Amino acid sequence: MPEWIEPMAAMLTQDRFSGPEWLFERKADRGGRILVDTGRNGFSATFAAPYAVRARPGAPVSAPCTWSEVECGDVAPQTFTLRTMGARTAAVGDVWADLLGDRQSLGEAAGRLVRLAPSRSP
Repeated sequence: MPEWIEPMAAMLTQDRFSGPEWLFERKADRGGRILVDTGRNGFSATFAAPYAVRARPGAPVSAPCTWSEVECGDVAPQTFTLRTMGARTAAVGDVWADLLGDRQSLGEAAGRLVRLAPSRSP
């Protein structure tokens, strides 16, 4: 990914989403407001890889979910565990199996970011 995309996205989200319901701070301090975390795209940013067992009580697994599962509220961070993942993959398979088969260019999205960026004088 080009180096300029992350700072551009951060600038745009901070300019466009600066109301009281949007915050850029720790979860414990933001109440029910939304966190726009543009830092997850940076070098050495942490995240839970798909199918990774997380170091939490109950051994939850970071499992890919379908949009319908998310929209219906059928899944939560503790839904899938080391003990239940076998049954889940047997029932629904790997929901990300064709993820890399449907590649798309970032060119159009990058162009939209450039057009959205406010003009700034040096």
